[in-house]
Amino acid sequence: MRNRAFLPLIEQILMIVVFAIVSAVCIGCFAKSREISIETELKDRAVVLAQNAAEEFKAVGSEKTITRYYDFDMSQTENSGVFTVVCDPIDDEDPFLETAVILVLSDEKPLFELKVCRQEGQDG
Repeated sequence: MRNRAFLPLIEQILMIVVFAIVSAVCIGCFAKSREISIETELKDRAVVLAQNAAEEFKAVGSEKTITRYYDFDMSQTENSGVFTVVCDPIDDEDPFLETAVILVLSDEKPLFELKVCRQEGQDG
């Protein structure tokens, strides 16, 4: 009789162990998906900021490096922010094109890079 009472107890313990393992895997998946979601949102905002900087460069142009800082809600700030947008003009072989590299950083980590060109002497 003792052996028959012992088997359901072992079965219950094994079910609890399996449930604990599956729960841990599910929690790990949810944590990873949250991390991916935050990273994707940062990259989406970085793309929009780079596009805005590219449009400004194409309209105005620049001879010097321009650095701007933005909050998470993409409003411009002074001297620090979640995003740093650097528009760095580069020398190109083509004398009729102005070229710049736009780099969007978050915590010194590059999120997005864009190369943009505009016709030399173009006025808007």
